Amino acid sequence: MGIKQVAKNLVKHLVPTRMRFLIRKFLLQVHYRLFHISRKLRHKITLSEQIRMQDSERERWKNVLDEIAKSGQKEIYEESILKMEQELYALFPENVKTILELGCGVGRESDIDRFRKNKYNYVGLDIYLPSLHTIKDKGELSVCGAIEYLPFKKDSFDTVYARDTLEHSSNIKITLKEIKHVLKKEGILIFKVPIQWDDDPSHMIHLGMRAWERLISKRCGEIVKIKKLNYLNPKAIIGCVSITSKK
Repeated sequence: MGIKQVAKNLVKHLVPTRMRFLIRKFLLQVHYRLFHISRKLRHKITLSEQIRMQDSERERWKNVLDEIAKSGQKEIYEESILKMEQELYALFPENVKTILELGCGVGRESDIDRFRKNKYNYVGLDIYLPSLHTIKDKGELSVCGAIEYLPFKKDSFDTVYARDTLEHSSNIKITLKEIKHVLKKEGILIFKVPIQWDDDPSHMIHLGMRAWERLISKRCGEIVKIKKLNYLNPKAIIGCVSITSKK
């Protein structure tokens, strides 16, 4: 008989049943309290890290767009974005009522116009507070937060929209778990992620199409549709995921 088993027998015979129950209850409360404290601390650390990277990313994108304009490729670039948006919007089901956009930024005009046209109950989430002031001025509801810690109750949304967002996660497994938590059963995750290495310092994850497919299907739900967009630079995939189980 091992030391652990001897200790269990001693506790069982010397400590009353009621006392054992109270001790176990106390230890569980301590465990859950420490878990929530660590979760909040992780959220604050993630915010501070990603806000710094958000500033550098904005400056980088400004330089990229300036280079595209100077090279005379602006029309081709805009056409590819328009084509991508049409394919992305085609993934939305008809019965969407509530939608959460992750990494909404200042609110893309094309996205906002579509959401208003379809009368979605829209909520945007972003870590960069100045962006949220801009989207608020457009009349949309927005919340400041990180994608690793979604400040919403369970089963809050029909759809989560993550366009060029998941690759910025500092912990993609937690992010997908949070997405699944806030989505209703039979809810939908619609995403777009790059599958080609680039020099963006805010991209935490560099995966290929199959790796993204395995990761999302394992951590979130059943992939209904996934498509590779070779005409974008960097190359990307778009997809639709159905939350078939809430276990």
